Amino acid sequence: MGVRQKAGLGIGQRFAVVACCGALILPALSPVLAQDSAQDGGLQMTLGVRSTLRSDSNYSLSNPSNGRGTVFDTQLSFGLISETRNSRLAFTASTTARAARLPAPAGSVSGIEDPLFQLNYSREGARSSLTLNARYNRADLDFVDPLTDQVLIADPSAPGGLTLVNATGTRTNLQYGLGFRTGIDMPVGLNLQLNHRELDYSGTVGPSLYDTQTDSATLGLRFDLTPAMTANVTLSASDYVARDAASTRRENRSLSFGLSQNVSEALNLSANVGLSRNTTTRLGASTLREGATFALAATRNLPTGNVGLSYSRSIDSNGNRDTLRVSHSQETQLLSAAMSLGLTRGSSGTTSIVANANISRDFARGELSASLSRGVTTNDSLNDVLTTRANAAYTHNINPVSSLAFGVTFARTEDGGTGVTTTTDRSSVNITYNRALTEDWDMSAGFEHRRLTNTAGTAQGNAVFVSLGRSFDLRP
Repeated sequence: MGVRQKAGLGIGQRFAVVACCGALILPALSPVLAQDSAQDGGLQMTLGVRSTLRSDSNYSLSNPSNGRGTVFDTQLSFGLISETRNSRLAFTASTTARAARLPAPAGSVSGIEDPLFQLNYSREGARSSLTLNARYNRADLDFVDPLTDQVLIADPSAPGGLTLVNATGTRTNLQYGLGFRTGIDMPVGLNLQLNHRELDYSGTVGPSLYDTQTDSATLGLRFDLTPAMTANVTLSASDYVARDAASTRRENRSLSFGLSQNVSEALNLSANVGLSRNTTTRLGASTLREGATFALAATRNLPTGNVGLSYSRSIDSNGNRDTLRVSHSQETQLLSAAMSLGLTRGSSGTTSIVANANISRDFARGELSASLSRGVTTNDSLNDVLTTRANAAYTHNINPVSSLAFGVTFARTEDGGTGVTTTTDRSSVNITYNRALTEDWDMSAGFEHRRLTNTAGTAQGNAVFVSLGRSFDLRP
């Protein structure tokens, strides 16, 4: 990776800036905060331990297979929650003691891995609220499943948008943010969001994984013009720096004005118009994309949900993108569903289907959940990539202490209009038996089949696993 130099403020300085912002904002909260009582929610601590043994016939999911991998993990975790009438503090920490025998060239591996620290704080006033969050994790990529890893699979700045092949090395993920709202239930309100994100890689092979840094800020003003009409002014900015071979840098600035009108108790209309400016620098050369953006939406409330139609134009690193969507949501005692389906067209002229869906259904002795997302992103090489992710899970309760869980996961990356992205598919199917041994101890055992298809062909592997764990709840 070479010598890495951070742009802008150092980590400690950025944390100091966020802390200072919190110190300045806290006094603006209502004096009602001073009436907090520790007895309202109290303090709860949770200690957890879980050991998992997993053996996979094709651990690295290569074609041809380079051998079996066996991993024994013992995860230790600690959680703390402190709640009062107006505030909530949640802190979690975990680490893993690992012993593994992997295919060559990794061989035998052991040590303390994957430290994770996460902090969330929220405080509510009479007309204001404050949220703070921070997260730190250092993961060994040899033990990360790209199909379920939320950093690799969901990070819009990741190379290609979705990374489905296994990698080696370590990844450090640091992020923190601040949110402040005031003017709640008042004619004029303000909303401020500040976020910072770093992904740092070391010991990786090849140029596909590299350090990135993202800073973003959003300031919004709300004006209640009438009981049925609301106006919004939003100013946002983001800076993205990638330490790739092209020294990619993106700067986004936007200003928008919006109106929302409740035409009736069942119908809402909204419109948004603004200006957006996107500057992308690669290999020292800058490309400017700027212009007008807009969005139109209509939402009709139904007895158990709503239905909506929207059309929008946005600007990304490749130019204009137009998107038309129809959406529907439904909420009953047994069913919760939110779905949208649409078409998107970028500057390349390619029209793609986009979709989002989240469904959950309760049965007499089980529950079913499913999700789907399909969208187009622009990666650091200025290529449009179409990504599809789908998950389905069903749990059947055998008796009060045992259950069977079935799961299917699928992800795909393919060309989104620029003609340079090859299609890659990755999927897994698993079945797990869960049993509560005692009030605190539980056991799981199961089987998983994994498959990867890309230009190298199709690779597949079968894994068996068993897990034993318990948690301790403490209230001082």
